[in-house]
Amino acid sequence: MERVYRAIVDWPKAALLIVAVATTLFAWHARATRLDASVETLLAEGDSDKAYYDEIRRLFGSDEIGVVGVITDDVYRPEVLEKIRRLTDEIAAIDGVAEVVSLTNAVDPVADVLDPPPLVDAIPRTPEESAALRAKLAERPIYLKNLVSADGHAAALNVFFEEVSDEEFARRGIDQAVQAIVARANGPEQVVYTGLPHFKVYAADAMWNDLARFVPIAFGIVVVVLALCFRSLRGVVLPLLAITVTLVWTLGIMALAGTPLSLGTLALPPLLLVLAGAYCLHVLADYYEAAAASASPREAVLHTLRSTGAPIVITAITTVIGFLSLVTNQIVSIRQLGLYASIGVAIAFVMSLVVVPAALAVLRLPRAVREDYSPAVSRFLAAVATFSIERRTAIIVATALLCAACLTQIPKIQVDNNLHSFFREDDPVRAATDAINENLVGSMAFYVAIDADKPGTMKKLDTLERIRALQKHVDSLPGVDKTISFVDYAELLDRGTQSAGAEGGDIIVDEQGNLVEGGAPSGERKTFWENPAQLDSVIQLVASSPKSFQRVVNADFSRTHILVRTTLARSSDIEALVREIHDFAARTFPPELRARATGNLILMMETTSDLVSGQIASLAMATVAIFAVMALMFLSVRIGLIAMVPNFVPVIVFFGLMGLTGAPLNLGTTIIASIVLGIVVDDTIHLMSRLSTEIKRTTEQETAMVRTFSSVGKPALFNSVLLFLGFASLATSTFVPLQQFGVLSAITILAAIVTELALFPALLATTRIITLWDLLGVKLGHDPHRTIPLFESLRPSQARLVALLAGLESHPQGQHVVRQGEIGDQMYVIIDGKAEVRVHANGHERKVRELGRGDVFGEMGLIRSHERTADVVATAPLEVMTVNESALARVQRRYPRTAAQIFRNLARILSDRLQSETARRGT
Repeated sequence: MERVYRAIVDWPKAALLIVAVATTLFAWHARATRLDASVETLLAEGDSDKAYYDEIRRLFGSDEIGVVGVITDDVYRPEVLEKIRRLTDEIAAIDGVAEVVSLTNAVDPVADVLDPPPLVDAIPRTPEESAALRAKLAERPIYLKNLVSADGHAAALNVFFEEVSDEEFARRGIDQAVQAIVARANGPEQVVYTGLPHFKVYAADAMWNDLARFVPIAFGIVVVVLALCFRSLRGVVLPLLAITVTLVWTLGIMALAGTPLSLGTLALPPLLLVLAGAYCLHVLADYYEAAAASASPREAVLHTLRSTGAPIVITAITTVIGFLSLVTNQIVSIRQLGLYASIGVAIAFVMSLVVVPAALAVLRLPRAVREDYSPAVSRFLAAVATFSIERRTAIIVATALLCAACLTQIPKIQVDNNLHSFFREDDPVRAATDAINENLVGSMAFYVAIDADKPGTMKKLDTLERIRALQKHVDSLPGVDKTISFVDYAELLDRGTQSAGAEGGDIIVDEQGNLVEGGAPSGERKTFWENPAQLDSVIQLVASSPKSFQRVVNADFSRTHILVRTTLARSSDIEALVREIHDFAARTFPPELRARATGNLILMMETTSDLVSGQIASLAMATVAIFAVMALMFLSVRIGLIAMVPNFVPVIVFFGLMGLTGAPLNLGTTIIASIVLGIVVDDTIHLMSRLSTEIKRTTEQETAMVRTFSSVGKPALFNSVLLFLGFASLATSTFVPLQQFGVLSAITILAAIVTELALFPALLATTRIITLWDLLGVKLGHDPHRTIPLFESLRPSQARLVALLAGLESHPQGQHVVRQGEIGDQMYVIIDGKAEVRVHANGHERKVRELGRGDVFGEMGLIRSHERTADVVATAPLEVMTVNESALARVQRRYPRTAAQIFRNLARILSDRLQSETARRGT
């Protein structure tokens, strides 16, 4: 990394130019950023249920219809029916609308099966005519609720759109044209418009509005926090430059990959802005400290890169892990969020270590440099750290009790994922849906597809009987407003054929669909349920005009469906409804006949299991991977666990809050735990990295901790505030899941701030911290396990660990390491350099022996504190390892096997020293 750092400070203008050129290219592509409000991004990828629904949709047409509701005191009034007719004609004339079915244009096959007249032939002008129309509809239940409410207070226009893609649907402005007509027609009657196609377009518009709101708010939050932190122009402008580049690059990559922003990835731009700002904040905080002691910009920037580079690399890795864990989720938009957020974080990390340092290297040093910026914050953090260390037992116990309380709430968490709940209750689109649900038929629809093994199965009376029984059962279930099936059409045709032959008896249809008079007199007419022979005539009518009935039965009569209209929205309610439908079908259908609920509503419901499994998988992956990084970084499983505790406690608090408040696990909340875990651990890494440095400057762990929190704790605190406000800004979203994501994430970040400041010092109060880059930086020379007796049989990495846990000192030539007559309690191992042992006696100094690499001195001080019997003076620059009783205890506690070998080696060294001394005295 040193070469990279030097390249940045040596050629800063070249680095900035390269970034500028790349940003221009990505900005060009970012212009093509698209929004996708389709339901498909909220579903599992490669799902067999989705493939089955696509098949049913191609066969019977889409279950996605628009519904225009006209709500008044009496829809049978002439002026209301005129409005319905006008609305029907105007909407049907829109390019992209395939058909509109309403009271004023629906046909009446009961009156004439072959050439059915309009249901409402003429607008009624008198109370008697209105009453007659009301009575006619009461005799034709297929239209009740579907086109008019039973009480006559509301009527519906069902709008069927042409089969076009969601993008084409939005581009052609089909939905906007319907909305414009509805808006003009509103009053005195209430006219509302809803349905899944409208939901999609409305959601897309809301997404653009959210983006237009989120990005400026995020920029504003970054500006305010940076201004409060550094109170300088460069402290604000340079991070803004880096985060802008991060956002442009990420959006450009998404556009190049053909990936649009969706409901699941809408939060990506503001998240990247605050995360990139957080990285830059740490760099600038260290720069201002370095600038106070530096003679040139180059020196200050180089010191900054060396100090912050490694921690920022690790924090970027942990944050990427948190987001990448979402890639295991089966839901498309969540996977996309995980992937592109990971890419964005990686870009943010690079920009914080390239753009900001390069720009600082070009600029002059600040005129007024304060080594301790925000001194009041420093004093506050030092006081908090001191308090936490002194009250560590109480804090740890209180945290454990809080976690226990939160864990009791987790079983109360409910899973819910539905489009209806995506919008606030007072949102116009939801209000329109509620109005339709309350006054007419459920605005949400799905199919119960019925498949048979053999063609012609749907022609059989016993099959129709089973379908009718299933339909009646579905009608009786809570939340079901209306069902329509092939059986309803068959019954209408049955009545129509008999009406057509009313004068001369029932009619018979030949194989070509032609009517042949004959049969029973009109007074003895029966339905085909009572007289099965009549079913043949109905089936022949359907077979002779397959296009007319293609929405309810396929050409070879092997597949049909029941269209279910429902007011249910919660996933758990829909799941219970579907389970009851499937159970009834399993009890009453033969093996060769199968019923299966399908549709976008069902697919959304089925993603609840993906939400749960995805939550578990992503959180487990993030936890294990981040723990592995922390354990490796701090070279200890124990330290890795300690580092994870203050970061996992907020996650437990988050789940406890969900259970306590009733916030559901949905598309927005399912990603919080993994993301926040990957983010909040960043401050832990910076704190522990600085703690490792401070420990080298003082032997007092508590003093080192107070220094750490009063210095690097400041950018960590400002960083947490930045993240808190950034997430909280998402609460302004139009979409409820995104609001919940923002609020709960912000609360979790707040909990992380508290645990970082209060719990973390308490946990670290008695633990010595060393880092991976400390280990890599230890110079023990060539083959320390062979050239230094104390390290015999140890691997080089184990030798370096012992050196770090014990302690390393440097002494210039001529300096005394120990002095004769002093009380000492530690021994020394020479790592590099030379020294002499000198004894003072009778006013004279005598050289006893020379020491070199691997030699040990002062060993009696380790065994028992006593007066030094000689001076040890460095005769060349000297590097020594210091070992005392507490150092050996640390090694034994952290690495018992390594400690055992050290003890054996030490015993051998002392034994050899004793034997040598005995032999010397004996001679």
